[in-house]
Amino acid sequence: MQADPLQQLKDVHLPAEPSWWPPAPGWWLLALAALCLAALALRQLRRWQRRRRPYVQAALLHEQLVSDLQAGALEPERYVHEANALLKRIMLHARDEASAAALSGEAWLERLQALAPEAPVPASASHWLTERRFQPSIRALGTQETSELVGWFRALLSAARRPEPQEPAP
Repeated sequence: MQADPLQQLKDVHLPAEPSWWPPAPGWWLLALAALCLAALALRQLRRWQRRRRPYVQAALLHEQLVSDLQAGALEPERYVHEANALLKRIMLHARDEASAAALSGEAWLERLQALAPEAPVPASASHWLTERRFQPSIRALGTQETSELVGWFRALLSAARRPEPQEPAP
């Protein structure tokens, strides 16, 4: 008698599980898209930091001026000159307003008021930031005036970070 032919068959073998490598083409596209998005995000972050850096430096320089003023290492009149020069540098280099750097006197005060309309110009600013600041003064800057000017300069530096409102195109 002949042997059972079914006995000669081997058991059913399942195919091997698919390997995780190499990934399917969709995963490659997803990885490429994620890499592009990460590169764009890094580029935007660097641009943001580059645009923000002058304002951060100006704030640090201003706080150094204020601490020197409070410590008595800096005369109040000298503080006003230094803070004004700091604002001019911000307008010229960070905001690219070459026309603002050439302003002086009342025109400069008007430009500063336009920069921060919510911060009223202290009365002492008109004396200490116009052409009269280069003339010998018969009066010294008082403590109250100095604190007003410090607060005003802080508000101006804060307002300088905001972009200028764009006029609608006709």
